[in-house]
Amino acid sequence: MLVSCVSVLSQNSVDFILCNELKMPVSYANIYCKESGKGAYSDMNGRVKFSNILEKDTLVISCIGYEKRLILASELTDTIYLKTYVKELKEFRVKSEYEQEVIGIKRKSFIVSHSEGRFAGSVNGITFTNSKESFIENISLFIEKPEDSSRTRFLLMIYSVDDSTCFPKESILTNQLFFDVTKRGWSTINLDSLDIRVSGNFFIGIESVPNFNFNDAPEYFDWVDKPTAKYRCVTYLFSEMPMTWIWGYSGDKYYYGIDGTEDGAHNNFPLIKATIKY
Repeated sequence: MLVSCVSVLSQNSVDFILCNELKMPVSYANIYCKESGKGAYSDMNGRVKFSNILEKDTLVISCIGYEKRLILASELTDTIYLKTYVKELKEFRVKSEYEQEVIGIKRKSFIVSHSEGRFAGSVNGITFTNSKESFIENISLFIEKPEDSSRTRFLLMIYSVDDSTCFPKESILTNQLFFDVTKRGWSTINLDSLDIRVSGNFFIGIESVPNFNFNDAPEYFDWVDKPTAKYRCVTYLFSEMPMTWIWGYSGDKYYYGIDGTEDGAHNNFPLIKATIKY
């Protein structure tokens, strides 16, 4: 059900609703300004509030399962519609038996670096290289003891990547999927029924999104003092890693995870693993 509001571009602020073709609200959509880099999320009712914006600025609106949309601030109306992304499925041969393999951060002994989760809009994940065409059965993330799970959710990211950079390019998922942040330990999302195929380079990661209403929300791209749910990160050495740590901000801003120390350590790898079958 849509909540009515009016888009007002006055005093450099806008307020509007995002919905799909069925006029249902689109929640947890990512909205950022190309010119300033400032961002926002739509809330559970699809409502977006955006400040410090000029009429000539361009907003980029993206959400898993929908086509990306670019719109000038001067062209905003009270309701903005997103078009459902229809992915063309390729034919594949079903096998009676598969081999399984666990990829990601799976060893029992590791150096705990720290935990993250207070940074709304942050992306943290790993780019893998897989020579065989495989299906992803499940993905697991290690959640730390929740301080306040009501303020943060972790959105699963499975993306194709730009082979020249290894940065996330396009979502392979067509629906939003979230890890359970209400208890400590491994949270697992079963993907077997979705027939998600990966080969070559692909990215698996987490986007931290605010689980909020507008009166008590972490600011986008800002650290907050109030406690939130967190996930565990670890440290590895370059020589041990058959994968690449990528971090950044939701949208189009990604970076390689290199800390520049003499021993070549990779820090902040999210404690995330996946089971694939082939």
